[in-house]
Amino acid sequence: MDALVAGQQARRRIRPPEPLVMAASPTTPAAFKCPISLEVMRSPVSLPTGATYDRASIQRWLDSGHRTCPATRLPLASTDLVPNLLLRRLIHLHAATLPPSPSPEEALSQLAASHGEPAAAEKAVRSLAAKIAPEKGKQASVASAVAADLDSTVPALLSFAKGGAGTDARVDAVRILATVAPEMVPYLTRDGTEKRGRVKMAVEAMAAVLSAGGVSEDAKKALITVLVAGDLGRVVATLLAAGPTGVVVLEAILTSPVPDADRRWSEPVQCPRSRWPWRPRPRPRRSRR
Repeated sequence: MDALVAGQQARRRIRPPEPLVMAASPTTPAAFKCPISLEVMRSPVSLPTGATYDRASIQRWLDSGHRTCPATRLPLASTDLVPNLLLRRLIHLHAATLPPSPSPEEALSQLAASHGEPAAAEKAVRSLAAKIAPEKGKQASVASAVAADLDSTVPALLSFAKGGAGTDARVDAVRILATVAPEMVPYLTRDGTEKRGRVKMAVEAMAAVLSAGGVSEDAKKALITVLVAGDLGRVVATLLAAGPTGVVVLEAILTSPVPDADRRWSEPVQCPRSRWPWRPRPRPRRSRR
């Protein structure tokens, strides 16, 4: 019985805490910043070497195949990540002394007005990303703010995702795009001369979301579910006409674990301007030796 209680307590101690929501500040102590991203740690965790990193940054380091500590360069006896609760508490106390972060609408206005100023754009993106997950209400507020003016906010986020200063900040921009990507699916099936620019914007955003490593699988599945739920023939035709970025989206649909995606993809679909149903070519099977 004592062993069972001890095991439960141990599991509670090592359970990953909810990510910390905090934007960077000039007064932020260096110890609060991740050695990899140089940003304030949202969920500080320690390696066996004693070095502490933000969970998302060190996890990407480990997932890429590294088995050394980035700071000390020492080999890792274990890749277990232990939450640094004391440091997290100190970061929380420091965050309480900072001015409130801007609302999603204010951050988007700052992003739109930051042309030629990468630091200002990154600050706005970081502020928006800090409001995404795990609280669904906060994520919905960001999605609502972006969706209110897709034609200006999405190009700004795409531009930053392609040329932002830091890798983590660029991933944050794509994570923000993921909150509204499903709402851009109707652009792929609309008629009209004004749709061309919107189709290009929508396909680029979807390709960025589906190919990014920092976007959750749930967000990718949600986008693919919406893509295959409507007029699949027109969606396929539009993606094929979009060039390489459209191919990225099509490949994501083909390899998706979403059950309905596999079923709909195997059905013949009627392409626009064609009298004959078109069936996607089946994926080649590897021969067994």
